[in-house]
Amino acid sequence: MLTYVIYSIIGQNIPLDLYKEINRKRIIGQGRGVASFFLFTTISLITGIITKHPLQAFYLGIGGVIGTYTNSFIKRRICIERGQYIFFLDQTDFIIGASVFYSSQYYLSLNIFFSGIIIALLLHHIVNLLRKNWEKLIKDKEKTY
Repeated sequence: MLTYVIYSIIGQNIPLDLYKEINRKRIIGQGRGVASFFLFTTISLITGIITKHPLQAFYLGIGGVIGTYTNSFIKRRICIERGQYIFFLDQTDFIIGASVFYSSQYYLSLNIFFSGIIIALLLHHIVNLLRKNWEKLIKDKEKTY
């Protein structure tokens, strides 16, 4: 696992699908790697240990990662390239994956699930708006120099 973390730090993330294809399309694609899988799972476990709920955090973390990988798999099947946007799925893939995986072992109320979906949709758009404004600010500042 340490090897994968090192690869992630130096920028060499081995794709999870190992460049394999189905019908001449990558299974998941370049953006989902082995290092990020192990790194995110480790961060989830550490968070769980800190909050004294390591198994629950593990289920949420691994489910979230599986949700993002499933999103990538779906996008490759319908010929959507890396970085292209699918409304709703791109904002909620992590929440849906985490919820499905978590609810296989623990109770998850529909109120919590739908609250997570709504918060993810809102935060995604707010953060993108802030990012675009920040990028515009940086570009404007570079023009003045």
